[in-house]
Amino acid sequence: MKILAVIQRYHPAIGGSENLAKEFLDHLSINNNVKVITTNAKEIQSFWYKDTPKIEKRANDEYEIKRCNFEMPSEIKYEPDEKLSIMHSYPGPFSSELWQELVVKKPNADLIYATSFPHNHIIPAYIASKKYQIPLIIMPLIHQEFPEMYLSAIPLTILKNSDAIFVLTKSEKELIEKFGIKKEKISIIKPILQIEQDIKPVENKQDGKKKIVFIGSKSEVKGIFFLMDAVKNILEQTDDVELVIIGPETKEFDQYFKKIPKKIKNKIINKGVVSTKEKYKIISSCEFLVVPSKSESFGLVYLESWICSKPVIGCDIHPVSDIIEHEKDGLLVNFGNYEELRSSITELLNNTEKCKLLGKNGFLKAKRYNAGNSLELFEKKCNEVIQEFQKKH
Repeated sequence: MKILAVIQRYHPAIGGSENLAKEFLDHLSINNNVKVITTNAKEIQSFWYKDTPKIEKRANDEYEIKRCNFEMPSEIKYEPDEKLSIMHSYPGPFSSELWQELVVKKPNADLIYATSFPHNHIIPAYIASKKYQIPLIIMPLIHQEFPEMYLSAIPLTILKNSDAIFVLTKSEKELIEKFGIKKEKISIIKPILQIEQDIKPVENKQDGKKKIVFIGSKSEVKGIFFLMDAVKNILEQTDDVELVIIGPETKEFDQYFKKIPKKIKNKIINKGVVSTKEKYKIISSCEFLVVPSKSESFGLVYLESWICSKPVIGCDIHPVSDIIEHEKDGLLVNFGNYEELRSSITELLNNTEKCKLLGKNGFLKAKRYNAGNSLELFEKKCNEVIQEFQKKH
């Protein structure tokens, strides 16, 4: 089958939806013809800020990837020569080239797979599916803390008129059903956890220091500022604890980090994007993972920590609370409650036995997320959607 995937950014761009799409498409490309239409944005901030890196055409892509240029919302002018600042809050991408590829030209595809909400590239993917009679699968990856952004009139119309919807969790499925979407068209496909075979927890730290790890985009939504403000006092009061930060940089974090006192900054190891092998090595050497996100579509990083037998701290939001069982394999806190987060971090730092127990329980849970099962189910569902569409048309 010929599959056209439409996504806001694509590998080597780093992000949860981007990584997930690549896992599925890499698998599909083994036995199928896969093409990706995306933008050349490397960072999510690229949709709003011009001075951000772009991805050039790559010669070593395993299948065809069309990377479209896009316009800046700040460049769109209105009478009388004014720019609307509200445009900076729109999800983008604003790409006339992407619309050209999808709507003006007829896609050579048996199936269109589009992800993720609330980005605007979903709209031309939807129009192309209707205009050229191509079945459409949507993987919305809804952040349930922001229903007004993810489930407004246009996204709901697209969901109702798509041929199938793939979601990651039961709570995401239930949320969509509340808006009158037929449950028969919604399938739960668990995220993919690629397990490193040689992962071994590191018991003895060479420097004798306890490490707390954060992994994710260094943004307010991912909770990095919430974590930094909560952990400052702990780092001030002891020389035995370090905070390791892994993930893509943001302008907001760079500005924030510059203002941190040197005494605290010396106890923070600020890394960028690292390889999968190095990521697991760092997790294995830490006490626990803390990613107190304000919003998530799933939270694969918690599973990555559990596969290293390390406990996690996250926020009490859907779907994180569907994954983490409070006091069983991790701890849940309320976003913005600095004292609660600080207390939870201190508790795990001071209770090695509890860390081991939570980590052990998490490991047993993570083993249930088998990559092969999800990949095979994804391909099977794609085939079923095509066959069902052909019967109706």
